[in-house]
Amino acid sequence: MKVAILGAGLSGLSAAFILEKYGINPIIFEKRNQVGDKTPNAEIHLSILTKPINDCFEYFYYKFGIELKPLNKIKKHTFVSENNQTTIKGNLGCTFLKGDEPVSLENQLKRKLKSQIIYNSSPSYNELLDNFSHIVLATGESGVPAKMFGYYDSLFSLNMIGANVRGNFTKDNIIAWRDKNIFSKGYGLLTPISNTKASLMAFVPDYLENDPRTILEMFYYKVCNTLGQSIEIEEKFDEIRELTNLSPFSKVDNTYLVGNCLGTTLPIPGFDIFKAILTGAFSAYDIANKADYEKSLQPLRKKVINLNNMKKTMENIRDDQFDMLVSALKLAPVRSIFHTKKDILSIAGQLMD
Repeated sequence: MKVAILGAGLSGLSAAFILEKYGINPIIFEKRNQVGDKTPNAEIHLSILTKPINDCFEYFYYKFGIELKPLNKIKKHTFVSENNQTTIKGNLGCTFLKGDEPVSLENQLKRKLKSQIIYNSSPSYNELLDNFSHIVLATGESGVPAKMFGYYDSLFSLNMIGANVRGNFTKDNIIAWRDKNIFSKGYGLLTPISNTKASLMAFVPDYLENDPRTILEMFYYKVCNTLGQSIEIEEKFDEIRELTNLSPFSKVDNTYLVGNCLGTTLPIPGFDIFKAILTGAFSAYDIANKADYEKSLQPLRKKVINLNNMKKTMENIRDDQFDMLVSALKLAPVRSIFHTKKDILSIAGQLMD
């Protein structure tokens, strides 16, 4: 058996980790000269999105044997609307680094592997078919099903515009903004890396008329105003990601779609890491004849559908309605959804279908 993994992100590296457990050493091809994103930035895992799994890092360890260390625990989540502000407290999730930093999740996974990673390499699909018995497509590109197998179900493209900034932050407190004067259907997020450094991200659909750079500038001043300080921009970064519905098929013959190649339907920070590692690991179990990939994916597919229903509802609410929602978060019964073990968001998503 010869296995090729195209892409050295979280999905591809997770697949390699599981395969090595069963004595299979894949060859990993990565088009860049490193694992992970080019610019290091902080991202989040929110427990409310993966209920009843509360700690996905603990789940990765006990389910797959993948031990990863997050950056910080999230103890506070502040929501800022046009006229209101509320902070939820508790064990809400964690932050982590992506990119070329030694503590990034990709580099943590890489250090656990024996498999060869060939950098600056982009072999064609046909080349891989000629030389390998199994192929895992983990390039991070959501258009793969369309390019290779003729399936296309695009929603829209998402501009993710950000900057790493310096200032005074509370490292266990993430802050989310929703203000249609800036984002229309988008939103912004501040994720501390430490008490003096943070990642600032704006998520905006590309069909909007505003220039993404203008949106980032407006968001920057909004953040400064909320925090009551002038923060310093160190480096900017941006990415355009095409959002597609999940492909109805997860594999074609012995070719597996994992991570974003399976579809990127959730412009919701806090869910991508869960989907990436699960799909990579599940594909490897199928290759090793330990589990059926599509059957393993069924709970994840259902969760994605329900969360998408929630997302669509949130995108269409007015600013005054979001103000009311942020105010409602001050009420104990509403705040309790962040602490229950039940998958409240999926239940709500089913009702909104």
